[in-house]
Amino acid sequence: MRNLQLKNVFLLFAVTTAMLLNSSCKKMLDVKPDDYIITPESYYTSKAQLETALRGVYAILANGTLYGGNMLGRMGLEADEGFCHYDVDRGTFAYYEGNGTDSKILNYWRDVYAGINRANYLLAGVDNPAIDIADEERANIKGQALFLRGYLYFMLVSKFDAVPLILTPSVSGKAEDVQIPRTPAIAVYQQILQDMTQAADMVYDVSKVGSGGTISKSAVWGVLARVCLYMAGKPVNDASKYAEAAQWAAKVIQSGKHDLNASYKQVFINYAQDLYDI
Repeated sequence: MRNLQLKNVFLLFAVTTAMLLNSSCKKMLDVKPDDYIITPESYYTSKAQLETALRGVYAILANGTLYGGNMLGRMGLEADEGFCHYDVDRGTFAYYEGNGTDSKILNYWRDVYAGINRANYLLAGVDNPAIDIADEERANIKGQALFLRGYLYFMLVSKFDAVPLILTPSVSGKAEDVQIPRTPAIAVYQQILQDMTQAADMVYDVSKVGSGGTISKSAVWGVLARVCLYMAGKPVNDASKYAEAAQWAAKVIQSGKHDLNASYKQVFINYAQDLYDI
C-alpha cells in the first residue's frame, strides 16, 4: 500500500510539472522577440559607435591568421626575404604545397570574410541621419570602411581568383544565405576599384591623419596603383590598367607629401621601433 501511495504521489507530481512546463513554454513561445533584433539602422546611433565599428574592421588585419602572424612567416608570402622552418607546417602552404585541408588557408579565408562582413555592417549604418556627426567626419569613416572592404577583397581575389562577392551584412546562417556562388575575378576587381576610388574622395589627407596606420588619400592612391597592376596581369589580362596604375602612382608623387626613404635599412629599423614616417 505504501509503495502504491508513493507511486501516486510521483505520478501526480509528474503530471503537475508537465502541465506547468507546457503552459509556461507555450506562453514564452507566443512572444515574438522583436525587441531584441539588432540591425545596422538600430545599432549605429552615435559617432562613438561608428568609430568603434571602424576599429573592428581594422582589427581583423592584425589577427594571427593575417598580418598579425601567418601571412608574414608561415604562408610563403614573405617571398625571398624569409623561409619557413616549422616541422608542423611541412606539406602545407608554408612549403608551397597547398592542399584543401590547410588550416592556415581556411582561417585566412574565414577572417578576411569576417572583416568584409564588419565593413558591410558599418557601411549599412553609417549614413543614418539620426547620428550626430559632422559631414566630413562621417565621410572619412565611410571612406575608410569602403577602402578596407575593397582591400580585403583584394586579399581574396589576388590569391583565389573568383570569390563570392558579398556587399550586404550577413544576418543569417541559413545555407542559402552563406553558400554564395563565386563571382568572376574581373567583377570582383571592378568592385574593388569602385570602393577604393570612392574612398579616395572621402578620406583625410595624410597631413591631417599624421600616421601610417590610418587610411589616407595617398594610401588609397598607392594601393589603387597596385590593384591596377594586378589587373594588368593574369588572370584578368587588362593591359590598359598599366596606364591607370601609372596615373594613381603619379598622384602620390605629385602630392609632394611622400618620398623614398634615403636608407632602405632604416625602413625596417623604424618598423621594429613602431615609428611611422609618412
